[in-house]
Amino acid sequence: MRLKDSIGLAKRLEKSDADSYEGMDVILGNPKEGTTDVTVRVIAVKLDSGATEYLATSSIKLFKL
Repeated sequence: MRLKDSIGLAKRLEKSDADSYEGMDVILGNPKEGTTDVTVRVIAVKLDSGATEYLATSSIKLFKL
């Protein structure tokens, strides 16, 4: 999902001078509504225009079979 830079997930991402960087964050669930916490990966990519694009994706957990 593409994020606006004003969204909390993008704001909380630790800034870097690199052309791209990433971090993990948690969207808190609400037990009263039957939802659980979701871990997301937030990626920032600096574009040629100087703007920074923020993307969020669900965290992939790899399991040993």
